[in-house]
Amino acid sequence: MTNPNQEQYDQLWTEAWGDMQALGPVHRRQREELLKLIAKLEVSTVLDVGCGSGDNLAGLAHAMPHLQLAGVDVSAEALALAAQRVPRASLQRADVQRESLPERFDLVMSIQVIEHLADD
Repeated sequence: MTNPNQEQYDQLWTEAWGDMQALGPVHRRQREELLKLIAKLEVSTVLDVGCGSGDNLAGLAHAMPHLQLAGVDVSAEALALAAQRVPRASLQRADVQRESLPERFDLVMSIQVIEHLADD
């Protein structure tokens, strides 16, 4: 089932978002803290639910190359950007309010996603 807001998110990723996630001070600082926290954990597989353009996955790939990374997002545009940033990550389009993945992960993270859900 397709998310009715999918086109809106695709448009946001092509017209509004982008460098803000990669370079903005809030996102950059949040990513730094995320990397510090995950470095303390004994994990080998990570799923980023609502991975967007893959900035957090790219940070993890660079800082912790041993991790197996995966991401899901409702936006095909965001996933195309993520695939460029983190080619080794397993990426999939999915609406997490309606779908789930069959795989299991040591760590599942979802950052700046809940505020976008109709029923959080």
